[in-house]
Amino acid sequence: MKFLFILIFIFFTTLKAMPPSYFIDNQLGQSVPLTNVQHREREELRKELLLLMGLPKKPKVKAQIKHIQSASTFMYDLYETMSETNDPGLRNQPSAPKAKAERSDMIVSYVNMPHKVRYPRNERDRVFYFDFQVSDGERVKSAELRLYKEAVRGEASNEFTLNLYDIKVVLEDASKGLELEATLKTYPSKRGWISLDVTQVVQIWELFPLSNNGLYLKVTNATGHGIEPRHTGIIGNKGPPEKQAFLVTYMESSSKLLRKRRSLRNRLRKEPQFSIKEVPYSVPSIQNVWNEGVCRWHNFYISFRDIGFDDKFLIAPEGYYASFCAGQCQFPMDVNSNATNHAVMQMLVHTIRPEAAPVPCCAPKDYGSISLLYYDDKSSVVLRRFKDMVVRTCGCQ
Repeated sequence: MKFLFILIFIFFTTLKAMPPSYFIDNQLGQSVPLTNVQHREREELRKELLLLMGLPKKPKVKAQIKHIQSASTFMYDLYETMSETNDPGLRNQPSAPKAKAERSDMIVSYVNMPHKVRYPRNERDRVFYFDFQVSDGERVKSAELRLYKEAVRGEASNEFTLNLYDIKVVLEDASKGLELEATLKTYPSKRGWISLDVTQVVQIWELFPLSNNGLYLKVTNATGHGIEPRHTGIIGNKGPPEKQAFLVTYMESSSKLLRKRRSLRNRLRKEPQFSIKEVPYSVPSIQNVWNEGVCRWHNFYISFRDIGFDDKFLIAPEGYYASFCAGQCQFPMDVNSNATNHAVMQMLVHTIRPEAAPVPCCAPKDYGSISLLYYDDKSSVVLRRFKDMVVRTCGCQ
């Protein structure tokens, strides 16, 4: 809630004309550009948002990582599915990832880096390695390895068994030093993404990072004989970028971590380099405009692109409607004032004895969340939900 008010405070700070980044209600039911936000206020806002994401600065995404399209495509589809404003016709993501996402504070995808495991080159399509790291206060709830499989020739009744192992020790003999983690049966005609549950091993990596030696895949046919993954249609690391294997982790943040981030923002936040007199919302003439009429909800749009968050870092959205509350709380209060019982009593007291209590304030009553899809400093794709970022309803309080 406090962060939202900081945003509004920064947005209204102005000294000279700049390209429009924000759009505000003009009292006529229209959104018009707010064109006079200064460079230093943009920098202040950019810093606040990065700290909210847990990033000390804007990440520099590695070009070769961005070419791995499978993870970012999956995450974007998941983002669209979670978006409340998304067209229902586009909600084609499997229900399991969606359900996991809705129960998570953050979803992170990691691209496969098999070259980081010391195995012979001819084993690369069997080996998966992910640069997995977790911040203090974040916990892995579930994780899955996603592989793409093409349809291959074979009897429909013939089945393949995928056995995924945790590499405990890297040995020359790839069949040793392994521990079974997940098993999945599939068929020659199967085409599309398949998922292997790797929650247990990823949670071990979370506790003991040095135990992450990667994962190893073995495939057997119906008679139990081992076969190459590519012969079953599993796409290897030399396959199309949009079909590369990737890891997805569904995470939650503890209240301790959230408090730590708020504390960090408070320590790093500098005093604003402008006077309160420079804030147009504090000027009486401007206040009179917004305070005319009853307490109500007002449109207010924030553009991430115009403050320097291009798609090389922030994938989606380009901006969002934060909105705000303004207007008067008047006596007598009607249903449209959306007042609390306390506000009604406070207004009665103020009417009888003005010096005993102030007039109730017009303030947000209900907040909504937004989801941001972006690259972190490890070039992993992150989908994070931020609470209390959108004003939904207003009322006298």
